[in-house]
Amino acid sequence: MSGRRALVLLLASLTCLWLAGCSGTGSSVIDSLFGGDSNAVTRGFVAASGYEETAEQTDALILVRWDLPSTPSASVQPYGSYIVAWEVYRDTSSNFFPTPDKLQAVLIGGKMNRFVDTTQATRGATITLSTDESGIVQPTTETLAADDDSEPARTVATDSFEYTVVPTPLEAGRTYYYAVIPVIKKLPPTPFPDTTASSGGGGGTSQTDMDVQGTLVVGNTQYAGPATALIRPELVSPANYPEPGSQDVDPTGLLFQWITVAGANAYVIEVSTDRSFPAGHTVRSSEILYNNTAGGQQVAFEFEGADLATAFRGYTDTIFWRIGAKREADAHVPVDLSSNRSIGWVFSTANGFQLETNPPGPP
Repeated sequence: MSGRRALVLLLASLTCLWLAGCSGTGSSVIDSLFGGDSNAVTRGFVAASGYEETAEQTDALILVRWDLPSTPSASVQPYGSYIVAWEVYRDTSSNFFPTPDKLQAVLIGGKMNRFVDTTQATRGATITLSTDESGIVQPTTETLAADDDSEPARTVATDSFEYTVVPTPLEAGRTYYYAVIPVIKKLPPTPFPDTTASSGGGGGTSQTDMDVQGTLVVGNTQYAGPATALIRPELVSPANYPEPGSQDVDPTGLLFQWITVAGANAYVIEVSTDRSFPAGHTVRSSEILYNNTAGGQQVAFEFEGADLATAFRGYTDTIFWRIGAKREADAHVPVDLSSNRSIGWVFSTANGFQLETNPPGPP
């Protein structure tokens, strides 16, 4: 091995030890020192565009979620290992190095398994994780003042982790990647000394002499993405009932018009007799590809894949429509934040219109 390559590997190892959260060299060092159970901490890691029915039209959301591991425990274990918190990082490049300036949240508690990122500005915080005499980790959190200009920071010691988290809002239309790192409280390989050993007066070691505080370490870094921050499409036409142009609408050759979303390149039209768009009462168009992802363009498309005049023949009440948007290159389709299930699209709000009561006959 050349001297230059050896130096590069040494610097990488030292950097991973400082960060205590990168996969590869740093994780193998942590595993060899503390028992090697940090591989099983994240499964089913997903980052996806988020949809929320109550969100403002200009809000963009990304859901980051992961399955809880079986080892180490997600629940507090006074005399055993358990997950204390989760560090969540974000960047615009895949497999990025999770440095403090990219830290978006420290989620307290092993049972936390989701994080919702947003375009809304959020306050930062200082967070300390440290073990007490019982071995339980006692986190302390203090919200930063609105005018605080603290710099992001992450300080790691064997019995405490200290953070200054200064999150940055998502930028609508941009594509992001995420990393999640678990913080684990672990007992040392031999947590209790030999109780038969001499202790000055000839007796065994007392319970109060036992080291049960344990050590704070981190598990492997897991990555997810890409996921794009998509706002909800804005509807243009047909107008929303009872506005002018929303009544006596001819379904034959009807053009649906909306404003495209930055970052999205695929759309779908849904039409339903129910504002909640339930299955069995909703028809969906074929997928519409529109490769201009700049957003802000007014477009018009016919409903393809079904005959609206046939589907809603004789229906005289209000009919609802909405537009769904997504980015085809994202790793996962958008997720409904309220139900935590994949729905495939970030939907607009719903507008209503009414069809002609007596549509004209064929020419």
